[in-house]
Amino acid sequence: MPGQRAFTLLEVLIALAIVGIGLLALLGTSIENTRVAHGLEARTLASYVAANEVEELRLAQNWPALGKTTGHTRMAGIRWQWTLRAEHTAAPGILRIRVSVRPASARRGELVTLTGFLGRSLLDRPSPLTSTPPPPGVMPNPIGPGSPGPPFPGTGIP
Repeated sequence: MPGQRAFTLLEVLIALAIVGIGLLALLGTSIENTRVAHGLEARTLASYVAANEVEELRLAQNWPALGKTTGHTRMAGIRWQWTLRAEHTAAPGILRIRVSVRPASARRGELVTLTGFLGRSLLDRPSPLTSTPPPPGVMPNPIGPGSPGPPFPGTGIP
């Protein structure tokens, strides 16, 4: 019909090419976001493995041997390899623990390295007023047995 204007085949093909390029860019961004999310998941799990190793050392009766130790553990269906380095610090009675973690399938390149410290608690020592240490989690009374203890700061309440 005269007076009506329609798209030509060339205009339609150019529009489709522009839309296709835009969709390819979105697909590339989506692939990159998926890759980053997978890497973050692996780093998060590796940090859980490292934190678990440090906490197991804190709960153990004996300190780890100085130097380098390696081991494996399984978390979230993945086998992880950890490397622990224990060394003295300048403060007596405190060890620095560095735990590096990577998937066991990877040959090198740690995902996470966590540093923790092990030290002897004041609660591990006997109270100066008794010959036996207090039970775990109980602060010795510095004033003496049977005394109410010092007041809470600013309240006057024992």
